[in-house]
Amino acid sequence: MLLVHKVLVLFSSVTVISVIATDPCFESRYLQAVPKDHLFHTKTKPLVIGHRGNPVRYQENTLEGFTSLLGTNADGFELDIYLTKDEELVCFHDDNTKFLTGEEHVMWETNAEDLTKVYTLQSFNFSGKVYKFDKKRPLPMLKDVLTKMKDTGKLMYLEMKPSRLRNMTESNKVGKAVAKLVTEMGLVKQAMLNSFDPFKTLAAKRENPDIPIGFFYYSSYWNPSTAKVLRDTIRQLPGMASCVDTSPSGVDFINKMFQSGAAAKSINASFLDMDYKIYDDPRYSNDTFQTLRGNYSASISAGAWTLYSMKNSDEQDKIQDVLIDRLVRQGAERLITDDVYRMLKKLGRPQTPPISAANYGRVSLSGILLLLFLSFVIYL
Repeated sequence: MLLVHKVLVLFSSVTVISVIATDPCFESRYLQAVPKDHLFHTKTKPLVIGHRGNPVRYQENTLEGFTSLLGTNADGFELDIYLTKDEELVCFHDDNTKFLTGEEHVMWETNAEDLTKVYTLQSFNFSGKVYKFDKKRPLPMLKDVLTKMKDTGKLMYLEMKPSRLRNMTESNKVGKAVAKLVTEMGLVKQAMLNSFDPFKTLAAKRENPDIPIGFFYYSSYWNPSTAKVLRDTIRQLPGMASCVDTSPSGVDFINKMFQSGAAAKSINASFLDMDYKIYDDPRYSNDTFQTLRGNYSASISAGAWTLYSMKNSDEQDKIQDVLIDRLVRQGAERLITDDVYRMLKKLGRPQTPPISAANYGRVSLSGILLLLFLSFVIYL
C-alpha cells in the first residue's frame, strides 16, 4: 500500500509539472463556480452590496451601519477586516485610524481592546463633500457584526486587509483567522471572501476549501510602478513562477494577467470584482465581459466597485447612471455602492423588503399584545 501511495504521489507530481510546463498561465483552466447551495444563488442579479455598510447614513464599518441594512432591500454588505496586534479581528478600512477617528493607531500595531475604545468622528469631508452623523460610533469586532447579521438573508462580503502583501506570515494568519471564524459560526454559505492581497484569500481557501473566494482588479494595476510590484507578488502564487518568467514586463504584464486570468485561477477564485473604470475602457480592457466569459468562465460572476461613491460629484453620479445601465445589460452580478438607496431606485427595486412571515417572527411579544389590545378596543 505504501508503494502504491508513493507511485500515485509521484504520478500526481509529474502530472502537475507537465501541466505547468505546457500551460504555464492556466489558459486551459477556468474559474471555479460559487457553490450551488450558497446564498448568492438565491438572489436576483445584480446584487446591491452596501460598501462598508451604509455609509451615507452611518459611519463606515460600524455595527449600526451594517444592521441598518436590514431595513433596506440591499442584498448584502461589504466590510473590511484587520488582524490586530493581539490577533483579534476588527472591522476598519484604513491602515491607520487617524482620518476617520482623529486618533492615530496603526491597526496591526494596536490591541483589539484599545481599538474598540476608539470612536469615529461625527463628520467627514470627502473631496469637498461634508457628511454629518448623529453621533460618534466605536470600531466593532468582526465577530459582533457577523453575529448580528447571521441568518438575516444578507450576503456577507468580507474583505481582508491590509490590501498589500506586507509579509507572508501576516497574510497567512489573516486569511486563516477569517476563514476559521466564518466556519465556526456556520457562515460558509452566507459569506464570500476577498482581498487585494491574493495570499490572504489563498490562506482562507486552504483553511476551508468550501468558502468562495474572489480576486480584485484595480485600475492602478496598469501603472508601470504598480505593475512591477505586482509581478514580484504574483510570481509567488502557486504555479505562477513559469508564467511570470515567460511574460512581458510593465503594463504588458498586467494585460497578460488580465487576459489570461492566471493569478485568479492559481488561487482557485470563484468570482471577480473590479474597479468600475476597467470595464470596456481601452486603457485597461476592451470588450471586458467577452474576455471574462472566454478566458475565465462562461458563467463568470463579476462585479464593480465603488458606484455612487460618497466622493462623487453630482455629475459623476449622473455618468455612473449610464455606466450602471451598461453593466446590468452585460451581466454584472454585483454592484458595490456607498448609496444603496440610490442604487435600488436606479434598478427599479423597492427601498425596503416586503413584510414576510420571517418579519412577523421578529415582532416582540409586547408588540403582539399591543396589537391585540388595540384590535379589541377598536372592536368595542
